[in-house]
Amino acid sequence: MEENTESEAVECNQSESVATATVYDLTNSMKDELASNPYKPSGATILRVPDEMRNDDPGAYIPKVVSIGPFHRSRQNVKHMEVLKWHYLRKFLDRKPENDLQMYVQEMKQIEERARSCYELGNIEMKSEDFVKMMVLDGCFIIQLLLQLEDGFLTPEDPIYCDRWTLPRVAHDMLLLENQLPFCVLERLWELTRDGPCYALSIRRSVLNFFRNLLPEEPDLQPPGIEVYHILHLLHSSLRATPDSSEDGSRMQSFPHDRRSSPMSECNPRITARHTQHPLGILPQHAEIPPHDRPLPRREVHKVPQDRRLPMSEHKPPAPPKTIPTVTELQEAGVKFKRKKAKSILDIDFKHGLMEIPRLTISDTTNSLFRNFIALEQCLPWSSAHFTSYCIFMDSLINTPRDVQLLYQSDIIEHVLGSDEEVAILFNKLCKGITWDFKNSYLANKFEEVIEYSQRKWPKWRAKLVRDYFSNPWAILSLAAAIYVIILTSGQTFFAVLAYFCPPRS
Repeated sequence: MEENTESEAVECNQSESVATATVYDLTNSMKDELASNPYKPSGATILRVPDEMRNDDPGAYIPKVVSIGPFHRSRQNVKHMEVLKWHYLRKFLDRKPENDLQMYVQEMKQIEERARSCYELGNIEMKSEDFVKMMVLDGCFIIQLLLQLEDGFLTPEDPIYCDRWTLPRVAHDMLLLENQLPFCVLERLWELTRDGPCYALSIRRSVLNFFRNLLPEEPDLQPPGIEVYHILHLLHSSLRATPDSSEDGSRMQSFPHDRRSSPMSECNPRITARHTQHPLGILPQHAEIPPHDRPLPRREVHKVPQDRRLPMSEHKPPAPPKTIPTVTELQEAGVKFKRKKAKSILDIDFKHGLMEIPRLTISDTTNSLFRNFIALEQCLPWSSAHFTSYCIFMDSLINTPRDVQLLYQSDIIEHVLGSDEEVAILFNKLCKGITWDFKNSYLANKFEEVIEYSQRKWPKWRAKLVRDYFSNPWAILSLAAAIYVIILTSGQTFFAVLAYFCPPRS
């Protein structure tokens, strides 16, 4: 018995020793991995669009003719533009012969690490030589394209201007989130190339001037102190002008931008008249909206669940409205719609049953542009989500072609698409797969005010009365005639009764 007990004790000690050794080895292994894999927060600003967003319309995020940056360089449909990039590089070098190609390569090599950090981790598998070559080739292509427009020398012999479809497609591709070059690359190349008073103009103004006819509003030039990540970010920032904040009542700053002439016209008088018609405005626009049979059914507004938010106070705020009625439903509830003369399309207002919305012009490029603005806000959590809030608000208002028609009659929406149904489909599909924090939306109070007003009874009754009896002159005349007949009949009855009870004395 004693021998068995001692044997069991020895086996137990051996098992404990093995377990201790295993834990020790595992701990050391994890320490080694912990030391070799320190977490480094990603500062990437050029990212892949999440599958949840791109699956519905992948073509809105893929370049058609030209690849900028590393993500889409292997696509076959952009290969032919690589030859044109070399042609533009030659023209770029001719602008300042004293700056040879080696100087530009050296400058790009110096900022390579910074430029690489702008791209999403795990998506860059390029050798240093290839990456620097891409920076020089793509960057010089963009700068030369901008400077040609500023110079005013747009000749039919130029490969991009020789037909009516290349330039709009190039512009479309330059506004895709996955098709960007770090803005620090463009700024450095611009600084090395500019010479004289004309080229001393800001590259930011040049970019905004290039894209002004593709934007839903005239952009505002951001001050030099604001960091710009890439071209899409610059345009996105320029459109965030003066929407009212629902949280603190503050207003975002806007900065003046003179839309009467090109900034280059101050230096080059010969292009003043030429810039009254922008090349991108003359040529046909390009992005496509996939065909659909009918608008999507109504859906609830996307929002972050309440239980995932940090408590701001001990008192829970009322649950946010899930959706607002459509334009048709709001009109039946007595809400009136009016075009608002505002600098920003984001500046929506609602007071005393009157909804004022700035005019929005929808073209073939709107679908892709709006989707990439939303993707930018979704992928950069520190950026504002004003554009996402705007699109969700418009999506809630628009569900059928009738809603689009009513907004058109109020001079709020105009479009060049095939039908009002396509506009409804566009908004119904824009915000699929996104995450949206209702509480921090600049339109949160507008959602609540619209919901509260639409539930009142008196505005509904008044709207029904106007719609049924005062919708046209004939209805008004018929009602007036009926009231007149009722008054005459009542008067006749009154005098007949009066004569019966109080007969006249003979």
